[in-house]
Amino acid sequence: MPKGAEKEINDILLTRYACYLIGQNGDSRKEEVSFAQNDFAVQTRRAELVEKRLLEYESVKAREKLSQTEKQLSGILYERGVDGQGFALIRSKGDQALFRLSTVLLKKKEIAGLKPHLAKHINFPKDNEYTNGRERTNSRAKPASKL
Repeated sequence: MPKGAEKEINDILLTRYACYLIGQNGDSRKEEVSFAQNDFAVQTRRAELVEKRLLEYESVKAREKLSQTEKQLSGILYERGVDGQGFALIRSKGDQALFRLSTVLLKKKEIAGLKPHLAKHINFPKDNEYTNGRERTNSRAKPASKL
């Protein structure tokens, strides 16, 4: 076709991914391509920020759940007559089971600034995993008296 000539073509339907590929590989000197590249960059950044906020929210919720669970456990143990030393032993066994590290090693990592947010690595039971207000137990778990 001669330079500057125009030809009418039928509209075609493209997927979002096809638009992305065309926009990213197109000639950025053209206004439409430049706009598409900028729009995809903005939308990508927006999605990254939303994902980051969701992860932070989940992390805060996990830490809140851990705090509530520890308070509840502490109250139950206190009611059953477990002293501070007994509670420390139970907590140490829990740290070992959850993180495969002793409480002493966890504290050393915390002091060294290496401790990640441990709460987000804990898989709390879902609400439907409770039966009659009690958590389902693992048949291989050791009874509390063995701790």
